[in-house]
Amino acid sequence: VIREHLMYKLIRFKPKTAEHAEGTLKLFEKWCYENGITTAQQIDRQVIRRYVLYVLETVPNRDTQWSFCCDLRTFLNWMVREEILPEPPYRPGDFPPKPRPRPKPLTVDEVRKLLAACEDASHKWITARNRAMIYVLLHTGMRRGELVQMTVADVDRQTFTVTQKFDRPHVVHLNADCIAEIRRYLRLFARETGRELQPEDPLWWTYFHRPMDGYGVQIALKRLSEKAGLHVHAHRLRATSATLRLALGASTELVRSALGHADDRSLLAYVKLSQTDTAHLLDSTSPTRLLREKKRR
Repeated sequence: VIREHLMYKLIRFKPKTAEHAEGTLKLFEKWCYENGITTAQQIDRQVIRRYVLYVLETVPNRDTQWSFCCDLRTFLNWMVREEILPEPPYRPGDFPPKPRPRPKPLTVDEVRKLLAACEDASHKWITARNRAMIYVLLHTGMRRGELVQMTVADVDRQTFTVTQKFDRPHVVHLNADCIAEIRRYLRLFARETGRELQPEDPLWWTYFHRPMDGYGVQIALKRLSEKAGLHVHAHRLRATSATLRLALGASTELVRSALGHADDRSLLAYVKLSQTDTAHLLDSTSPTRLLREKKRR
């Protein structure tokens, strides 16, 4: 039954989604055999609750626990739709809740360090590409899977649509800073490689002149992180984008729209962080600091 479900995943979803489900359901399959459960019809609510406790005890990371349980819940719901089971063998509350996001945004100084780490003396177009990627990720808050959907034509459009998780369309807007950095990258790419990219071509290219995928973005940011002495990934730049916008006075509705969140609940962690930043800014610019300086004198 698990094999049939994974075949359904391969047909309906991206290969990475099916690959992830295969890994998580293998653990469930192994646990079932170890506990004498060999058919789908033996799976009831008690079995599910025992397995969830097992996951909570053996998997330390809360996000990973939630991910394992999500794949299992999808599998159980699929069995009901396929009439393998008469009803879902779980009730609300049997699975752990989704962990709240714990964003760790970069400071403005850390962003500057990251941009300084982009310098590549041997390949100026790589320097320009990395700078442009950081600008776009910081301005738009896009995920890496959304970033690599960009084409050269999107630069002239300035407003374009990407596909987010769960196949949601999301409108992205570029500002003048992003466009200037991207065009510089495209000019240097054409000059140093001898290839003029066409409007329908992917925007981001690797050192080996292949279109970048999500893994390529991850590797590029990892190398920049090592040079800058930071730990940076696309989602951290997404958190930085949201937090700095809120700290600068943007409304939660504007930030929600920019990131493509379905509701404001996902922004609560960012709001808390931006309030901390605002408190710091208010303190650093407070008139009472003049009194402190006067006392010292």
